[in-house]
Amino acid sequence: MKNGVLCICILFANIVANAQSKFVYRNIPINILKPYEVSDESRKRIIASTNNLYDLTKALPRPYVTDGSVDYTQFLQKGIDNYQNVIFPNFPVKINDKGIALKSNSIVIFNKYSKIILEKSSRIDYQILRLYNLRDTKVYFASLKGDRESHIGKSGEFGMGISIRGSRNILISNAYISHCWGDGVYLDDYSQDILLNRVHVDYNRRNGVSIVYAKNITINNLLATNTYGTAPMAGIDIEPDKNSHIVDEIKLNDPITYNNFNRGILIALMNLPGFSKRDVNIQINNHVDLYSKYGMAFYPGDNKKQWKNLNGEILINNPNWSGSVSSGFFVPNNSPNNNIKLKIMGSNKVKSSKADFTKISKSINNISVQ
Repeated sequence: MKNGVLCICILFANIVANAQSKFVYRNIPINILKPYEVSDESRKRIIASTNNLYDLTKALPRPYVTDGSVDYTQFLQKGIDNYQNVIFPNFPVKINDKGIALKSNSIVIFNKYSKIILEKSSRIDYQILRLYNLRDTKVYFASLKGDRESHIGKSGEFGMGISIRGSRNILISNAYISHCWGDGVYLDDYSQDILLNRVHVDYNRRNGVSIVYAKNITINNLLATNTYGTAPMAGIDIEPDKNSHIVDEIKLNDPITYNNFNRGILIALMNLPGFSKRDVNIQINNHVDLYSKYGMAFYPGDNKKQWKNLNGEILINNPNWSGSVSSGFFVPNNSPNNNIKLKIMGSNKVKSSKADFTKISKSINNISVQ
């Protein structure tokens, strides 16, 4: 009898494990989506307040189509190059994998029915909207769809919706970015003073948002959903590539991560330790996770003694990870100690037992859970 019970338990465990290893796209409940809808009044207000706004419809060759079936990349790019502030046509447009490059001191607005659709590509990397070495650029109401369902080939993971590199004082407001071969939003090359406000990243293949090399980043009300395809598969991934990178002064306010295959939020510092000292200060307020494997995961870094030059504080206020599938908070065993203080405040909804936090405390010297 005991053997029979054991077999049933093992069978059930395998069924659960297999269920968790398969991805199922989940439709987002209306009550979660509602705050991310853009009202006509809000859109009209931004349009009315923007001087010398050029309608990119005028840049298209006539007769043009309005169903997103024709590649208009070169015409849209020419309009953006020639005018400071632009508004996209009030219908879907297709572009190729050259992407669209924005410029400094400009405002880009998407109309109510504006949408950029990327045609199928075989490239391992692309950028639908490229913000490279820019200053003072604002993008409102962007709607972008990548090529993950039509992509040619299976290699690569760097097809980005919005790629921000080496830029400063950038605003991305009320965007919807989906189906990218890589990430919805990507921040690298020491981008600074970036604000993402009410951005929804859905069904992107690698990460919803990646922060690789950036400082003074504020993300308000991010909704990261259904991230699946290739590792890390996190709603938000803060992960520098090497010791020369900086990830500092990062604030996430009220993020919602929903049905991301691996983690809602991932902080991975394995590649950051080195001979140069680095400060890491991250604040995460009111994070809610539903259906991700882990609400949040933290990988502290390398365990070489001479590479303990990480300082700062990761402060997590009032997390709600009760809806995470496996565990609210994950730290791998035998994680190295360093000088980063990890504080979790208001941990009553983390779906992690006291035993979990005891194990974490043994792995990290400077953890405080309240």
